[in-house]
Amino acid sequence: MGKNEINRITIGSTQKALTIVNLKNLKISLPTIEIQIKIVHILKSLNEKIKSNLNLLSKLEGLSQTLFKHWFINFEFPNEEGKPYKSSGGEMVESELGEIPEGWQIDLIANLSKQVSKGTTPRKKDLESCEEEINYVPFLK
Repeated sequence: MGKNEINRITIGSTQKALTIVNLKNLKISLPTIEIQIKIVHILKSLNEKIKSNLNLLSKLEGLSQTLFKHWFINFEFPNEEGKPYKSSGGEMVESELGEIPEGWQIDLIANLSKQVSKGTTPRKKDLESCEEEINYVPFLK
């Protein structure tokens, strides 16, 4: 209906034109006011949900940054007893980047595996049945 109505009021055979005069005569069918009100309520509800989700996403992003800093900058990840590693007396050693937990090392990602290549994460059953260690780096989109 909409496209046909526009085609009906355009002029010209080679280069179609839509004049202001014809555009003013364009007939548009609208839903009843009751249906329009229902549409408005649905769209308003969706907008509120989007705002709520964006707010939640922002809070979760802040929380994840705080947790990352707490665990991997301050080295307060949970130890075997569930207590913060460093402040519970976890052993720290000097490195070229400053103190790091004992047993950790600074290295290039290329040295973590014989071959680093793009691929898929191994299936869980393949990891469970494999006798040798499989090094892989999961890539997130």
